[in-house]
Amino acid sequence: MLSGGERRRLQLLSVLTKRPNFLVLDEPTNDIDLDTLAALEAYLEEFNGVVVIVSHDHFFTDKVTKHLFVFEGNGVVKDYNGSLSDYASTAFSNNRSSVSSSGNSGTTTTTATSEVSNDTINDEKTSFVKKGREIMQ
Repeated sequence: MLSGGERRRLQLLSVLTKRPNFLVLDEPTNDIDLDTLAALEAYLEEFNGVVVIVSHDHFFTDKVTKHLFVFEGNGVVKDYNGSLSDYASTAFSNNRSSVSSSGNSGTTTTTATSEVSNDTINDEKTSFVKKGREIMQ
């Protein structure tokens, strides 16, 4: 009898050997060992198709993604070239910017706060990623 992890690896292998052009991976890093994870990452780096990944493992998604469609809710989907961490950094920077109008001239100035500790940035990035997970569920 196979364990749950063994069944999952066997199921993944049986799908990948059919050479699909479209993959939907739901938490693909759960229940797999490091060797299988490395093999999956290598496979996906060379994969010439569409991959939809639902994962809480941002290290994995950063390794295997270069282009994202980010579902922000309310029918908003953003097209982003880069990794999930790149997107989180960009979105974090945009959220940290403050917009203020200058008098009656009608001009708008965007100012980014630069004196923020790395711990604060990491906490807010984590919060942003968590918000993204909530939107996806």
